[in-house]
Amino acid sequence: MDLNDIAPAVMAMLVIGILIGIGVVVLDEFGSAVKDDTSVVNETLTTASGTGTLTNDDLTSLSAFKFENDTAVYINGNVSTATNVNVTTAGVVKTSLSDGKYNTSYTYEADSEATTALFGTRDATDDFVTWLPVIIIILAAAIILGLVMRSFKQ
Repeated sequence: MDLNDIAPAVMAMLVIGILIGIGVVVLDEFGSAVKDDTSVVNETLTTASGTGTLTNDDLTSLSAFKFENDTAVYINGNVSTATNVNVTTAGVVKTSLSDGKYNTSYTYEADSEATTALFGTRDATDDFVTWLPVIIIILAAAIILGLVMRSFKQ
């Protein structure tokens, strides 16, 4: 083993790391893209201290109302533009409206079979990625050991 042998090994490790990183990002984006839009009608949202939780997450639209003193109080619209409401990805609704029970209808992005498969593959990659630093250290130690042994050989 020669000092010139280090460059191809380092480049190979670098290319493998980049390809794994790109692959994980692509799997994540494809998994998010193939979710199914699903509607839920008439779910009860109970808010206390301005916070309530819906059954599903990844909401794309939300419509809710309740009656206060014979007057309807509405939350309406796209989740990102709805007034007086903030919906997190975990299905938690935070609102500045009064506490109580709201009748809600919403659309959310449900996991499809393709999403489950892509996210499963992405998550399985985590096992290999955690070993990548160990593999790199072992390869670096092998290269250094090879250089040391070669220098004593001469």
